[in-house]
Amino acid sequence: MLVDLSKAHVIARDSAGREWAALMTGPTTATFQSLPVGNYTLEFDLGELTEPLVPRAPIPLLIVTGKDSKSITITLDPRPIRMWTPPATKSGATQKNDATPNEGGAGTGATESRS
Repeated sequence: MLVDLSKAHVIARDSAGREWAALMTGPTTATFQSLPVGNYTLEFDLGELTEPLVPRAPIPLLIVTGKDSKSITITLDPRPIRMWTPPATKSGATQKNDATPNEGGAGTGATESRS
């Protein structure tokens, strides 16, 4: 399945902390224009995508030499999810809310009204 990456934000950060934003120049391509010579770490903001994705680690360092243009491929994986199964009660049944009435006579759980 191909995910639309047009809303992805890719940032190159230099050793002084300055940021450069990439332009999405294709459905799966982000391009930095006129980056000064240096080493950059890449950061990704993928929060606006329709699918929850995360970049696969390790993310390589972007090294700009000023001599030739170089492409780096970053693989995006589905964000892992955690599955949790609640512990079973001793009888194996679902837990019942045993509410005790307070001074006003009302319980803290569900109430039933009879006419």
